Amino acid sequence: MASLLAGAFIVEVVSHSLTVEEINARIRRARGIQGLPWDFLSSNCQDTMSWIVTGKGGSFQRDALIGFGLALGVPWAIREPAKR
Repeated sequence: MASLLAGAFIVEVVSHSLTVEEINARIRRARGIQGLPWDFLSSNCQDTMSWIVTGKGGSFQRDALIGFGLALGVPWAIREPAKR
């Protein structure tokens, strides 16, 4: 079990009381995007939940994947061409 959890991040979920206005705003945001298509780059499930809860879209997994791809791709793209 310890090897399975090695390198895992611990996420703490903190609950707080919401006002009726905050609850209604979340419901309005959810209903406002109901039925819209999802896609990986601009509107995935994390974007959707973040938008509903905070009013701002965001996907840390997508951003991390893009950042990782850029970190690997940029050095490869600018490397010196092979000599023949």
